[in-house]
Amino acid sequence: MTEPVSMQPIGFIESVFKEKNGTPRQANICKNSTARLTLLKTIFTNPNHALEGLNEFSHVWLIFVFHKNNGKFHAKVAPPRLNGRRVGVLGTRSPHRPNPIGLSLAKLDKIDGDTLYLSMIDLLDGTPVVDVKPYIPQYDRPQPNEGPAEQSDTEDVVSVPDWVCRPPVNGLRVSFTERAMTQLRQLCQPLGDANGEFERTFRAIEDILKEDPRSVYRRDQCKDRLYYLSVLSAHLTCWFDDDDRLVEVIKVKRAVGESSDHNPTVATLKHQRI
Repeated sequence: MTEPVSMQPIGFIESVFKEKNGTPRQANICKNSTARLTLLKTIFTNPNHALEGLNEFSHVWLIFVFHKNNGKFHAKVAPPRLNGRRVGVLGTRSPHRPNPIGLSLAKLDKIDGDTLYLSMIDLLDGTPVVDVKPYIPQYDRPQPNEGPAEQSDTEDVVSVPDWVCRPPVNGLRVSFTERAMTQLRQLCQPLGDANGEFERTFRAIEDILKEDPRSVYRRDQCKDRLYYLSVLSAHLTCWFDDDDRLVEVIKVKRAVGESSDHNPTVATLKHQRI
């Protein structure tokens, strides 16, 4: 029998997503989400030495562990985008897998000593990272068999099922009550760059809500249309109108654990994958 494989985290994600509700299902859903990753000195005596040269890349692969899983997995799962239809777990990005390993592509904003500053993140705060690799499009992006790589058209060589490109559940329209918009502006004012912070937070909320963060069970089986989630420094109360494909933010307050001088764009981020 094959010996078990053991790994040690090289660091833990410090992110703006503190709880499952509201964390993007994919990294590119919320371009305004940020995180940082500090390498552990128990792994590298000089962590900054291990990062030399990585700053020349714009994006990195994060290989991580779904540490909040309950340890259970099944051969077939029902991804949220399939609206209840079940497919094989290995044909999805479900976090509930035999080995709960995840892969996420993040934008590398900068490196400062032993710390990576990242954006376009979909990871829960405290996520163990087991490796970081640079994203190299010439190798990571499929290419046709002939012709220069820079002239290739990946659409000719990549295929995905229709449910990924055209899911049965369409995106939602997002609106704010006048009161909620005022509360959001007031929340962002103490963070320094009030206008810029408001815009970043507003766009992050809009990006996450339009993809409908609710589970299929919550969407189809629960009569309560109120939904609570945290996005960056804001805790939101939302109302979902499924008949009109609308979600309305009706209340905004400061997320638990966030102080008025906390800047979520450099903050110290769950995973509900496709």
